[in-house]
Amino acid sequence: MMRVETKASVPLKTSALPLLLVCAFAQTASAAVHCPLVRDPVCAVQNDGSRAQFVNPCAAQIKGAQVLHKGECAAPGREPAMCNMLYQPVCAADPATKGEKSYPNLCHAEVANAAVLHDGECSTPAGGVTPH
Repeated sequence: MMRVETKASVPLKTSALPLLLVCAFAQTASAAVHCPLVRDPVCAVQNDGSRAQFVNPCAAQIKGAQVLHKGECAAPGREPAMCNMLYQPVCAADPATKGEKSYPNLCHAEVANAAVLHDGECSTPAGGVTPH
């Protein structure tokens, strides 16, 4: 086990220290955002419109990316992807209308850059019709 000496010469065990990944925030040189060094992959859309996987939501936020869903990207990159036709519906926030919209599967929601809200179809709105 590695030991760390503090300014007061009090030994600290590194296993007792939380692991943090310190990232500089783009706005000012003095501000810093601390992301936990935890693997919790997310798929997010970046400012240039491309989809990419990040190690955790905090890392995506630091890069200014909007998290679409947890896990690996089904269709990374910027180009439209060929999604499978398996029906495993997800409810996501439609980026154009900001409303809930049901997508046939995660890949279709991801290609639309829609942030997934939950698995399954969206609940039926007041009009009685689920948007597809």
